[in-house]
Amino acid sequence: MLKYLPGFFALILLVGCKTNYRIPSSIKAKQNPYKEKYTDALDQGSELIKSWYHFTLERTVDSNYVYKQFYPTTRQITDYVSYKTARMKVRHGKIMQWYDNGQKYVEGEFVDGEATGEWRYFSYQNEAAQSYGQLVAGKKEGPWTQLDSLGNIRSTYTYKEDLRDGPYEVFNQQGQVVLKGAYQKGVIADRQQILPAEEKDAAFVIVDVMPYLASCKNKDLEKQKTCSDKTLVEAINDKTNYPRFARAMGVEGDALIQFKVNQAGEVEDIEVLRGVCNEIERSCIRSMEELPKWSPGQYNGQAVNVYFRFSIKFKLA
Repeated sequence: MLKYLPGFFALILLVGCKTNYRIPSSIKAKQNPYKEKYTDALDQGSELIKSWYHFTLERTVDSNYVYKQFYPTTRQITDYVSYKTARMKVRHGKIMQWYDNGQKYVEGEFVDGEATGEWRYFSYQNEAAQSYGQLVAGKKEGPWTQLDSLGNIRSTYTYKEDLRDGPYEVFNQQGQVVLKGAYQKGVIADRQQILPAEEKDAAFVIVDVMPYLASCKNKDLEKQKTCSDKTLVEAINDKTNYPRFARAMGVEGDALIQFKVNQAGEVEDIEVLRGVCNEIERSCIRSMEELPKWSPGQYNGQAVNVYFRFSIKFKLA
């Protein structure tokens, strides 16, 4: 029985009327209690431009600007973003992000505001690469490769303009092809089972039917998915609050939550991988615990467990 298979959604939650990364106007520079909070985290030779409860802005020795965000209570760095100017309008240069446990999450590069070149994503359990591939103008292009914790290639999927489009292969731990086929514009066009898929191969296989909210059941799978995605976003948006303290302190960021929809359609194993701050993390957990009833994912006619990663952007507009 396949144990789990991946899914991903994203939601933007906009609240308020503040400018990006601004120190609250009620705080004068000489009253800023966080001026020295992260001075030990500056790049060598960098000049501190601005510092607050959860971030720093610094000018590097080569006259670029780097924004760093931290989980405030642990001081764990979560974001490292390069910009052309101190106004932070155009991302340019290296970008890195970390999970709250200190393991690297992603690294890549921006050129004149567009994600480009090779990007790598990493495991939550350790800093082993989990997937890598090319981005062109912020979209996946060409082959993207997934690896297991031992560094073995476990799958390759071909992308065109961010959609799976072209051949794919799934491998077992011995490097043998288990499954292969092709996608056309995000839809499976061909699938051939070469060898039986074992439980440890499950994370690299795509389910036939993704879990969906039970209220959206429909014989038309495309309409079922559209309804489920829309209803899920509405439910999360309705149940997720932007905590007052986080808003008052100007805290913004992308929370990353992982949960499992089990074979009975129940949500379990909720875990916040990137929580932004304590208050936002608690808000995310509460909203996940109140999700509507699901119908489980299906693979080869059997119900399977599916892990989701759900990103929620908290932004003060």
